[in-house]
Amino acid sequence: MSNIKSNVETLSSFFTRYYTTDTGLEAAEWIFNTLRAYAGNRKDIQVEYFEHPWLQPSVIARIVGAVSDDLVILGAHEDSINKGALGRAPGVDDDGSGSTCVLEVFRTLVSNNFKPNRTVEFHFYAYAYEIDRERENVE
Repeated sequence: MSNIKSNVETLSSFFTRYYTTDTGLEAAEWIFNTLRAYAGNRKDIQVEYFEHPWLQPSVIARIVGAVSDDLVILGAHEDSINKGALGRAPGVDDDGSGSTCVLEVFRTLVSNNFKPNRTVEFHFYAYAYEIDRERENVE
């Protein structure tokens, strides 16, 4: 429980995690570094940024499968929103809790030396709100 509480507190300490802000970038960097720390020296784990045209990258951690090329994805969005980049948006319930859960699943699997048959990816998405808005305008 202490990992979950600590991670929620850290994610909610950013003024906002909005995808175009410096603190949104800092939140992505914190997620990246936390995943790297959890991964340790395991050679079957990769942690990388997925760059976008906006400031905040998405973050992907991957535990390579031993048997199959099939892919299992667990994801949450790392950004938060208030009134654009203007307001404080700690985002504990949007989506700090989801990001924290995905971090905790990753940490638990790695600490128990989980070796999947299928590759498992853990995604932390940037720009989730704007993509939803774009979908609404298209449909």
